[in-house]
Amino acid sequence: MKVILVLLYMLRLLSTVQCQTERGFFSLFFSPVVATPCNSTDGTEGLCVSQYGCRVRRGTATSSCGVFAVCCVVYRTCGHSSSFSPTYFVPQTALKPTTAATSCTLHITPASDMCQVRLRFLTFNISQPEDGVCTHDSFSVLPHTFSTSMPRLCGVNTGQEVYVSFTDRTSPLTLRMLLSNNAAVAGQERSWLIEIEQMRCTDPKRAPAGCLQYHTESKGLIQSFNFAPELPNSYMNNLNYGICFGSNFKFCEMSLDADTFSVSGDGDTALALAGEALCRNDYLFIPSGAPFGQKVYFDRFCGTRLGTPNSTVSNTIITSSLPFRINVVTNKAEQTDGDVNNTGFSIKYRFMEC
Repeated sequence: MKVILVLLYMLRLLSTVQCQTERGFFSLFFSPVVATPCNSTDGTEGLCVSQYGCRVRRGTATSSCGVFAVCCVVYRTCGHSSSFSPTYFVPQTALKPTTAATSCTLHITPASDMCQVRLRFLTFNISQPEDGVCTHDSFSVLPHTFSTSMPRLCGVNTGQEVYVSFTDRTSPLTLRMLLSNNAAVAGQERSWLIEIEQMRCTDPKRAPAGCLQYHTESKGLIQSFNFAPELPNSYMNNLNYGICFGSNFKFCEMSLDADTFSVSGDGDTALALAGEALCRNDYLFIPSGAPFGQKVYFDRFCGTRLGTPNSTVSNTIITSSLPFRINVVTNKAEQTDGDVNNTGFSIKYRFMEC
């Protein structure tokens, strides 16, 4: 009798399959099996589902994750669309670099109750800007509205994250990678692996309106796009975006310490500048920022060091303006403003308790 019961139980398990459609879950036979997250061998994240469920998703089975189950990762490339989360945007050569000129677009359709996507650039390496402008290659997200607008990016942005909101509950976002055939970049290898995670409207980790980047850890590192200190003039033009920080009532101040800071002027000359009169074109807007231990407050910081004005070294900046936020602003010109050899910023932040 016990043997018969065990056999019946095993048959019930084998007859239960979970798969996921573009709009949700359905069970093929009897009781549902919840698809659980799994990690692929290439560092991407998938769902542990049946092989049939993975085929329905048009996913790639990267490894085994249980009896009759595979870790299913959803890769999409040029001309594709997806509403799965996470989805990974890759070149047509899959996870290999490409040298082909192309206009590669991926449409992301919002799943039920999704308001925003987080884009994680696990790999992002396309051609460098020229004098701060993405002249040849570029990455953009369309449409451009207040809630979805983000700058055109190029160069090296591996490790960066951005948050982009859907315009409504039904309209897709379009990710577009433009690769030039200009002789200046012909034959150059480009590669990208972008994780697209959809976020529910009620998700507490969703970025606030107007925040392109959002940090919720009590300490961390923020860097400018295409941060490549070994390359002169790698700082980008035409930027105006918010870096926001999620904190709670325990924290009243935030400290900022720059490992690298070079946003205006001559990048080969060490000089900290602050204030609206000196920082008109390219600057970081840090509300009520003050050098540590001083009672002199500024909103704009620029130059080639972050700290006390006219200092040749960077020092700690403290802000107590809540919610914590930094705005990055650059204008359309670089060399014509006398801004040369600027490489951007790399700044450590830390929340400070009340």
